[in-house]
Amino acid sequence: MQNLFLKFFPPPKFLDPEYSGVSVSDTSIRFFQFEKRGDTISIKKYLERALPLGAIVSGYIHNTDEVIEVLKDIKKEIKTPYVRASLPEEKAYLFKTQIPRVAVKDIRSNIEFKLEENVPLPANILSFDFAVVDPKDQKKEHFDVVVSAIPSEVIDLYVEVFESAGFIPYSLEIESQAIARSLLKKTERGTYVIIHCAPHKVGLYIVSHGVIHFTSTVSTSLKGEFDPVDIGTELKKVVTFWKTSGVSDDTESKDIEAVFVTGEGFTEDFVSGLASNSKLSVSVGNVWINAFDVHKNVPEISFVDSVKYAPAIGLALPTHILI
Repeated sequence: MQNLFLKFFPPPKFLDPEYSGVSVSDTSIRFFQFEKRGDTISIKKYLERALPLGAIVSGYIHNTDEVIEVLKDIKKEIKTPYVRASLPEEKAYLFKTQIPRVAVKDIRSNIEFKLEENVPLPANILSFDFAVVDPKDQKKEHFDVVVSAIPSEVIDLYVEVFESAGFIPYSLEIESQAIARSLLKKTERGTYVIIHCAPHKVGLYIVSHGVIHFTSTVSTSLKGEFDPVDIGTELKKVVTFWKTSGVSDDTESKDIEAVFVTGEGFTEDFVSGLASNSKLSVSVGNVWINAFDVHKNVPEISFVDSVKYAPAIGLALPTHILI
């Protein structure tokens, strides 16, 4: 299957079906739905279901039957079939490249020539999507493009389990970009680090101009504990890489403006420990920043639980406010 990544069976433009944002991890599946009320949105439904141990490992679906059964159970409560689902960070290849300043219709074909020199897999087994960094900057004679590529077989598996459970994949997206959408304002063009805590691993993502430029995943202890010193060391490595590797070239700022923590299993001490170890501004991310004003619309879900849903919330945001 070609060109499924982010573009799987898009419906006619005159349709805007109701859909759920779905984050899939090694341990659970989380669904989140908003509902529109005029020009505003509010929470409609959210739920979480645990996955059997080993059904998904490092993002790869090893037991499709078990995942399908969990999704079928969810389908009993989620009546809307359309889903925007996350794809595993571990299976994706992310790189930044430059292409000539061509017409929009020609960007994809120009990127295809760059795949094999940046991804250690044959181009014919990959699906990819891209984001042009600051496309309105007319001073450049080229486009800076961030490309995400993932083996087509991984996408095929995710599509298979959703369809077998009665859902219709509306779009598929790498998890880190969905998280960035939930934590950063649509108009934000600064540079930030997002730290996403998950069972037995932590993802560190650099986002600039609203686009994920770099990702790193670090394994944690078997107890699932997050050590601020260890993660702080990794954070310093990521920041140093950003400033010295050339990845940040042609961006307005190489300085990290802030660090946002999200996910599950972390504590206030972890967040404050990161701040003291890194000397950066570190805080827990606000997943409602692109949804509604929490002072006017108090969410029914607790703050602790809301950050667990960051990927699903980013995917569930209505299309008119997507980055």
